[in-house]
Amino acid sequence: MKLRKHISIALLVALVGFTSCGDQFDLDLQLNPNAVTEENADVDLFFNAIQLNVTGFFTTASNIGMPAVRMTAMTGGNNYENNWSPNSFNGLWNSAYASIFPDINAMIPLAEDREQFVHAGAAQVLQGYVLMTLVDFFGDIPWTEALQGVNVPSPGSDDDESIYTAAIALLDAGIANLAKTSRGLPGNDFFYGGDAAQWTKAANTFKMKAYLNMGNMSGFNSIVSSGNYISSSADDFVFTYGNNRVNPNSRHPWYNEQYEVGNGRYHSNAFMYELAFRQSVPDPRVRYYYYRQDLDQSNEDQFTLDCPASPRPFHYPNDMPYCLASLNSASFDNAGYFGRDHGNNDGIPPDGQLRTVWGIYPAGGKFDADDGTHTKNAGTDGSLGTGIAPIMMSSFVDFMRAEAALSGGDLAAARTLLEAGMRNSIDRVMSFSADIGTIDAAFTPAAADIDAYVAEILAAYDAGDNATKSDVLQQQNHIALFGNGYEAYNAYRRTAAPRNLQFGREADLREFPRLMLYPADYVNLNASISTNRVISEQVFWDTLAPGALD
Repeated sequence: MKLRKHISIALLVALVGFTSCGDQFDLDLQLNPNAVTEENADVDLFFNAIQLNVTGFFTTASNIGMPAVRMTAMTGGNNYENNWSPNSFNGLWNSAYASIFPDINAMIPLAEDREQFVHAGAAQVLQGYVLMTLVDFFGDIPWTEALQGVNVPSPGSDDDESIYTAAIALLDAGIANLAKTSRGLPGNDFFYGGDAAQWTKAANTFKMKAYLNMGNMSGFNSIVSSGNYISSSADDFVFTYGNNRVNPNSRHPWYNEQYEVGNGRYHSNAFMYELAFRQSVPDPRVRYYYYRQDLDQSNEDQFTLDCPASPRPFHYPNDMPYCLASLNSASFDNAGYFGRDHGNNDGIPPDGQLRTVWGIYPAGGKFDADDGTHTKNAGTDGSLGTGIAPIMMSSFVDFMRAEAALSGGDLAAARTLLEAGMRNSIDRVMSFSADIGTIDAAFTPAAADIDAYVAEILAAYDAGDNATKSDVLQQQNHIALFGNGYEAYNAYRRTAAPRNLQFGREADLREFPRLMLYPADYVNLNASISTNRVISEQVFWDTLAPGALD
C-alpha cells in the first residue's frame, strides 16, 4: 500500500533526529557523508512526516473534545475536574512543539529556496491550523519565544488573541506561497495531491473558522463572498487511512481500538439516542456511525450492562436517556445501542462483545445490517480501517454559515443552510461508505426516509424561538461533526447549544472545561510557569457568561 511507504518514510525522518535547537545543519563538527545537510535534506520527507503528525494531532484533539460534548461517553471521572489531568494533554502538546513546528520551521526555508512553493504554502497552512488549535484548547501559550532551544529554555506565554493573529498570518503566508509558480509538487500530498488551489480553499476555510470564533462577521462574510473556500465534498480536507495491519499499521486508530482484541471506548448513550430515537424517523446516518454487536439485551443484567439495577438519577428529566440509548433502561427494547452515560466511571464489566462500536464512518468499521456479531476478530471485519480523519468538510462549513446567518438575524438563510448541511452530511456519509465497504441495500435509507427526517428537523426549527432554532441547528452540526470532537467543542463554547446535552450521573459535574489544563510536561519543565490554570478560565473568543455551560 502507498500509505505503508509514506509512514515508513515518516519514521525515517523521525530517526534522523531533527532538533529545534539553533541551526540544525551546523551541528556536525566533521563532514559525514551520511549526515543530513542543508544541501541534501529532502523536502518531501519533511512534508510526509508533517502531514502524518498533523493527522495524529487532529485525532488527539478530537479525542479530547468528544467526551466534553457527549459525542463519546465521558468515563475518566464522574465530573469534569476528575476526567482530565495535566498528563492527558502531553501528547497533543509535544506533537506540536517537539515534532510539527520544528519540522515545518526547518522545511519552509529549504522549500522556498528551491521554489517548492506548494510544499512551503501547505506546511504554513498546517502550522496555522495547529497553532490555532492549541489556542482553542489552552489559551495563552508560548509562541514568540518558543522553539529556540537552549537560547530560551523556558519560553513565556503569549496572549491568546495575539497568537490567533499570528495563526491567521501563517494562513495568509501559505496562501501567498501557494499562488506562486512552484518547481515540483509534493511526491505525496495525502490531502490534495499537490493542488495549490485546493490548499488555498482549506486555508480560507480555517480563516473562516477563526473569524466565526472571534465574532468577526466582516472577515467571515468576505471569504463567503469570494467563493474560495471548502464548499463541496470534492474540497473536503480529510486524511484517508489504509487497510494495512502491520509493518506499518495504516488503519484508522479508532478501528484499531475496537476491531482487534481490545474493547476500546464507550460511545455516548445520549448521542446514540439522538440518532436512533429522538425523531420519529431514525437519523439516516445511524447505521453508518455505529455498529451494534448485540441486538438483544433483554437477557443482560448488572453484571454485563453495569447500570440496570441502579436507580435512575433523580435529576434526569423524563426525556433524557439513562443506562441505554433508549429512554428507559427498564424497557430493554432490544435496540442494542449500548454505551455509557455522561460521567459514568464505574468499573468495566465483561461487556467487550456487547458494547456498541465505531461503524463504517469515519473509522472504516462495519455497516450495521442487524447482523449483531462481535468485532474482536483481529482486524478482519468491515472495511478494515480504511476510514478518514474528517478535519474540515463542506458540511461543517454549511453549518458555520448557518450559525453566522442565525446570529445575524437572517432566519430564512439559516434554515436553508441548515438543510444544506444535513443533506450534504448524509450524502457524504452514505457515498463514502459505499465506496469503501459492503453496504446492505435492505438497510440503506430510502430517499423518502431522508426527506422525512430532514422535514421533521426543519419543522422543529420553524416552530422554535431563536434559542430553540440554535439548539436544532447545533444538534445537527454536532451530528454532522461525528469524528471531529474538536470543532464540536468549539461550537458549544461559542453558542451554548444544544442545551439538551445529557446531564452527568452525578448532579454536580462542577465547572465545564472552558479551557483545558496546561500539559504536565509544560508546567513541570518550564520555569516560567508557576502553577496550572483552573478549567473555568476562558479563551479570548469565548464571550459566554461564566457558568453558562454544563
